[in-house]
Amino acid sequence: TAFPVTASGTGNIAGNATKNVSATTPAVYDVAQGTYSVSEQVPAGWQQTGNTCANIAITANNLSTSCTITNTKLGSLTIVKDALPNDAQDFKFGVTGLSGGDFYLDDDSNATLSNQKTFSGLLPGQYSVTEQSTPGWKLTSLVCGNSTVQGAAANVTLTAGQNVTCTFTNTKLASLAGIKYTANANSSLGPVLSG
Repeated sequence: TAFPVTASGTGNIAGNATKNVSATTPAVYDVAQGTYSVSEQVPAGWQQTGNTCANIAITANNLSTSCTITNTKLGSLTIVKDALPNDAQDFKFGVTGLSGGDFYLDDDSNATLSNQKTFSGLLPGQYSVTEQSTPGWKLTSLVCGNSTVQGAAANVTLTAGQNVTCTFTNTKLASLAGIKYTANANSSLGPVLSG
C-alpha cells in the first residue's frame, strides 16, 4: 500500500513536496536549514497510530535526520445469527469494546432485522460479544475465529487487518403436552388434570 505524504516547513524543499511512501520505499527530501513536518493522507482501511515527523529542526549541526509515520490496518468483527429452524424471534446481544451498545438479530426472510451485524474499522485489541438468554431457545453452537468462547460469550483478540466472523446457533426447544390417567375406586380410568 502506498501512503501519500507531504512535507512542509520554514525552509526550501527541493522538488515535489508530496511523495508516496511504503514500508519498503521511504520518502527522501532535500531541504534547506529550517523546521519541517511531514503529514500523511491516510488511505481507507488504515489508521495513523504514530508520527514522529513533526517540527524537525534541520541545522548546521543536524543536516540529516529521519522520522517514522506508523499506520495500522483496521479489521472487522461480524456476528451472525443462525436459528434452527429459521424464525422471527429476536435475539439480544451485549458488547464490550465495541461502539453502538446492545443490538438484536433474527434469522428469517423479513429484511426488517438482519441476521448479521458487522463492526468495521477496528484497531487490534480485545472485543467481547455475549448473547442474552432467550426463553424457548438454547444456544447450541458458538463458532468464532481467534477467540475464547465462554458459554454465550465470544472474547475476540483481533490482530491488525484481521476480519473475524462469529456464528451463534440457537435451536428452538420443543414443548410436550399430555393427559395423565389414573384408576379410580371402581377401577375405571378417568383423566386427572396436571399442571
